[in-house]
Amino acid sequence: TMDFYFLINCSISLYNGPKEFASKLQGSAAMDTKRYLDKRFDKLRLLHGSEKTEVWLVMERQTQNIYILKIIQQTGLPYSKMETLQHRGIPQIHYVHEDGACTYVIEEYLKGQNLAQYIMEHGHLPEGLVKNLAIELCRILAFLHMHHIIHRDIKPSNIFLTDDMQLKLIDFDAARIKKENQQADTVCLGTDGFAAPEQYGSRPTDERSDVYSLGITLRVLLGENYDGALNGIIAKCTEFDARYRFQSMEHSCNKQI
Repeated sequence: TMDFYFLINCSISLYNGPKEFASKLQGSAAMDTKRYLDKRFDKLRLLHGSEKTEVWLVMERQTQNIYILKIIQQTGLPYSKMETLQHRGIPQIHYVHEDGACTYVIEEYLKGQNLAQYIMEHGHLPEGLVKNLAIELCRILAFLHMHHIIHRDIKPSNIFLTDDMQLKLIDFDAARIKKENQQADTVCLGTDGFAAPEQYGSRPTDERSDVYSLGITLRVLLGENYDGALNGIIAKCTEFDARYRFQSMEHSCNKQI
């Protein structure tokens, strides 16, 4: 039985740690960021490419360590804030730079597979396993929400299980920093079928938007024929009107599960 309770294990280091690495990159501010990264890293393989995003597996030449390089045709994402955060449930962000049009991110390389891949290979997950998974995800999201980060794209392919059995929430390319008194999101992002109704522009997203996507994700992991104790939790999470969902991960959703 897989155990979804994990201990932090930062297996990747850059020089004497991320801060020294970041200071070396920031010290090159006069040099074009893309050119500097090309000089510092070898691109090994394109992992994902789209009109707006490139994700590369790269190797740092001096240390031979492996990382993920993201080049995102968007700015204002929460990666800079995440660079200052440490939590066992999110990838470590080593460096972030925005040049006005793009965001460049160097982040921890994870070995393992996402849960979409896992259920494709092994089938739907048993209730007890999904319950443990949900509790861990609630803890991760409660931490992010405490720092005003709304993920906005929770789905099985963005939940990663490492080879050493750590659970990670990945891909913050649709995430945003929550702002008070904002009337609606400036950009409508997310994945059809998982995104909360408000992500289509009716009102601003908040913590309850992630609650909605978590509920849909649990339903997918359990399978369409599931009929058990978590159905009530899923129904509460996925209420159309955010006022009737669990209002937070930490105080409502996590305790109910």
